[in-house]
Amino acid sequence: MITEKNEKFIPPGLYCYHLISGPDEKMCFKTLVCPYWGKRLDKPEQESGYCHFLGKGDWEKDGTFLLWDQCKECGINTCDDYGWKENSSEIIRHNEQILEWAENMIPIISDEKHKQEVLSWIEKRLEQ
Repeated sequence: MITEKNEKFIPPGLYCYHLISGPDEKMCFKTLVCPYWGKRLDKPEQESGYCHFLGKGDWEKDGTFLLWDQCKECGINTCDDYGWKENSSEIIRHNEQILEWAENMIPIISDEKHKQEVLSWIEKRLEQ
C-alpha cells in the first residue's frame, strides 16, 4: 500500500481494479488493483472492504457499501458517461486512460512477477 494520496493511482471505470488477463484454465482472472483498496479479514465478507484513499470501510456506520466487491465508492475516474460505448473516439480515450493508469502503477508494484505481467499486458495493448 502507498501512503500518499494521488488520484493517478485510482483506476478508470466503476471498479477498484482492471482485468489484465484471463480466464485461465481454472477460470481465474488476473487483475491490477487500486493500491488504496483493502479487505479486513476479521469482518464478514459483505462488510470487509476498505478504501485507504477515503479512509472508510463497509462495516462503518457512515462508511461504504460495496468495496467488499471492489465496486468503486470514491467517485474518482469513474468514466460515468455511458455514451462512450457508441462513440469510437470515447472508447479510444477510455483505453488510453486505462493504459496511462497502468503505466502509473508500475513503479509501486512490489511483486516483480506481477509487474512483468502488467508490463506485458501494456505492451500487448499498445500493439493493438
